Amino acid sequence: MAGSVSFSKASDGQHGSHYPQTLTVSYDNYDVSNNRTYVRIVYQRSTDNQSSYYNYGYANPSQISIDGSQVASATPYSAHRTQVTQTLCSWEGYIYHNNDGTKSINVSASFSSSSPNLSSGSVSGTVQLPTIPREAKITSASNFNDEGNPTMNFSNPAGFSMNVWLEPNPNGTHLCIRENISNTGTYTWNLTETERNQLRQACSGNSCTIRYGIYTNINGTQYASYVDKTMTIVNGNPTFTSSDVIYQDIDSSIVAITGDNQKIVRNNSNLAVRIAEATANKYASISKYEVTFNGETQTLNASSVSGYCAINYGTVNISQDTTLSVKVIDSRGNYTTVNKTITILDWVLPSAVLSVKRLNNYEDNTKIKVQTTISSVDNKNAITSIKYRYKRTTDASYPTPASYTTINDNTEYEIVLNKLYSFDFQFVIQDKFGTKTYNLTLAKGIPIMFIDVLLKSVGINCFPTKENALEVEGYDFTEIHPVNSVLVTSTNVNPMSSTSGTWVLLTTQTINNVTLYYWNRTE
Repeated sequence: MAGSVSFSKASDGQHGSHYPQTLTVSYDNYDVSNNRTYVRIVYQRSTDNQSSYYNYGYANPSQISIDGSQVASATPYSAHRTQVTQTLCSWEGYIYHNNDGTKSINVSASFSSSSPNLSSGSVSGTVQLPTIPREAKITSASNFNDEGNPTMNFSNPAGFSMNVWLEPNPNGTHLCIRENISNTGTYTWNLTETERNQLRQACSGNSCTIRYGIYTNINGTQYASYVDKTMTIVNGNPTFTSSDVIYQDIDSSIVAITGDNQKIVRNNSNLAVRIAEATANKYASISKYEVTFNGETQTLNASSVSGYCAINYGTVNISQDTTLSVKVIDSRGNYTTVNKTITILDWVLPSAVLSVKRLNNYEDNTKIKVQTTISSVDNKNAITSIKYRYKRTTDASYPTPASYTTINDNTEYEIVLNKLYSFDFQFVIQDKFGTKTYNLTLAKGIPIMFIDVLLKSVGINCFPTKENALEVEGYDFTEIHPVNSVLVTSTNVNPMSSTSGTWVLLTTQTINNVTLYYWNRTE
């Protein structure tokens, strides 16, 4: 780009109004490679050819300065009124620009005269030279994820050689370097898997700062332009599947019944869970495991699941299938959750309806019957034993060694037990998984009402012992004064002389001068 700029000013002195001066700065196309512009400066004085003087004068040297430094000077000159325009001084040469290609120069020129007929003067001005294109600059860049390819736009007006690079967590480490890229204005990195892993490894979280950079090589010197964007880690959850969670019943005696260690019998099986080690992805590491079962969560650090981790839950009191959940969390906070259904077979102790009754509610003959109910446990359960034993209630303990009688379910049996005594019974019912004991008491064989046709007597809650009597629990209500009754007389005569039974004087009492005698029948 070529151009020129002129600055004019009238000369000083006796004839200054007739002698204007001009400083002209012209420049040719700039030198991009060397960052410079060729400049020409000409300093001139003019006359109007109207002055009346005709003698010659001698001037002192004139000079030109750039940014305050003299760059040129001229020898003395003579002047005559017939000379209209005269070049006083000139200079030409290269002006070097700033690193960014800009340059502004301050130019000045001056002359002085020893002749009274000649003027002296000076002129100055500022020239802004055209900007020279320099290094390439990034104009925009994209955020991207670790599975995509980053793209940037740039300008490179001078067309210099360029190298580009990516820098994670800007720290001076340049990765994914490409050299001598073409000057198309856009560049996309087609990252290799190795390069992707280098970027992932530098990213401790799910996102990190990536610096896009361009180096422009100008005459052996590199100039940088950069911009910061964000890379996001995607699809980085740990690798962990349901096959990495294994459970089983480790009680061989229960497995022998169910035939399947994947079926857990409530309150019987010994539940053990094994968790395999998860795999972290994209240069994360496993942080912890959260295992939730039956409403409770255990947190395991990564070191405790090195290879695998076994958790023994023992017997569990759960009646239905229950989910075991394992959440694996990596160092970036990414997680994978796996659920495993634990198959539960419900089981409770056997129950029974027990019947122990005397014939007619008072005879020695006694009927016994047991009707049981058990849990199915996937149709693997069954009653294995029903047995009983008994003793008089007044006895301190059952016979030693304990004597049990085995009976069948839902079958009636008859035994003989003295109706004059009550008896304690103990029933033991056993299925394939457990045993339950029931205790009950057989009352004495005493009827609510008994008619003794031989004694012609009636007993209420007892057997009558006297003829022609009504007895209630041993008391004879046919007598006017039963045992323990009290009789009051006004004379000191024992009632036994006039009524049945044995009487004992309890006490006396005088009321209104009358002595009363209190007698108690003892038998």
